[in-house]
Amino acid sequence: MSSENSKNGNARKWQAAAKLYDRLRQLHLEIADVYAELAAAKPFQGAEKVVPINSKSGKLLANLSLADNKARVEIVSHLPTDNAPYTWLKNYLKSTAEKDQTFRFRLHEDGQILKSIEIEGNITQDKARKLESALRWSFNRMDEESSTPSKEPEPASRDGRAQMQKHSPQAAQEGQSNA
Repeated sequence: MSSENSKNGNARKWQAAAKLYDRLRQLHLEIADVYAELAAAKPFQGAEKVVPINSKSGKLLANLSLADNKARVEIVSHLPTDNAPYTWLKNYLKSTAEKDQTFRFRLHEDGQILKSIEIEGNITQDKARKLESALRWSFNRMDEESSTPSKEPEPASRDGRAQMQKHSPQAAQEGQSNA
């Protein structure tokens, strides 16, 4: 009888172990699904979110409005487009559009002044954060360049030219030959 009990006991153990293994595998798949759902980037849904973009000094430069696969940047300050930061921003937006076929953008200018930017596509929270950072960086640089006066070299005075001529090698030779 002891051999039958041990056979039945081993069979029960194997059945219990198999049930536990199946349940563990099922839980593992459920956990993997939850992780995948949490890791999946979700676009903004529902109400519009407005993010102000300020300069380092606190001056409002633009408002970034995010809602349902759309974004709009309304420029509040005077931001010229004839500079390197604007070119960098255009290239950043182009490279984003090349990576994501749903991403489209349109820049609105009046003369050489940026007025607004319209963006459509799958704008995830991560993409919105990167977009906000790129806009903040480029707008701050554009604002700095528009507020600093151009640094053109001042023309030399006649006195300065005369002094330069006296110290030139030709003047030194002329001075020796006259002496």
